[in-house]
Amino acid sequence: MALIEFASLYPQVLPDVKGCPAPLMLNAIRNAAIKFCEETHAWEAVVDPVGMIANVSEYEIDQPLRQRIIRISQVIGAQGQMFFQTEADMDAQNRNWRLVTGSTPTIPVMINPRLMRVYPIPTATGEIISLKAIVKPSPDSVSIEDYIYDDYYMGIAAGAKADLCAMPGKSWSKPEMVGYYQSLFDNDVTVAKLKRAGGYSGTQGRARYQRFGG
Repeated sequence: MALIEFASLYPQVLPDVKGCPAPLMLNAIRNAAIKFCEETHAWEAVVDPVGMIANVSEYEIDQPLRQRIIRISQVIGAQGQMFFQTEADMDAQNRNWRLVTGSTPTIPVMINPRLMRVYPIPTATGEIISLKAIVKPSPDSVSIEDYIYDDYYMGIAAGAKADLCAMPGKSWSKPEMVGYYQSLFDNDVTVAKLKRAGGYSGTQGRARYQRFGG
């Protein structure tokens, strides 16, 4: 996949906020893109895999360059896809699950968006766990994934214009237009959520739950 710079949205934004400095406009576009990704989970990316180490249970997940992980969406180990459980789920089934060891981890538990615990604790070094994550632009990002730009550039531009027009006392202030631009942004958010829910194929996914023994 390719990245497209936020500056490509200037022609969509500037005519409606004439006089707005480019750095301020860039910041508004970036903030709208971050909000869009947070609300839709539309941006999924492959992140660096994690190598299992004997007797180590928790693994920090590296942030992609100029992106921030919202949540891990897929974990694949030696036995195939691994399905998440929460700490509360695990505690309800076995209070001592944090001490259990085994040859191959089967369940990932996210402690926070950047820290993953595996069950059971691996007894050997070497297995590679592949990861995908739902991400958003970082606060210093200058670009976004091309398919998000192509499908939702007008909505993201509208979100930026809503923020800029809401600024009081500026030559580009247009409080009467904020609701309109916000509605355009919200509409694209809704569309993106529906596409995501259908797996971009018009079908509905089913959540899966895996129990464990011991």
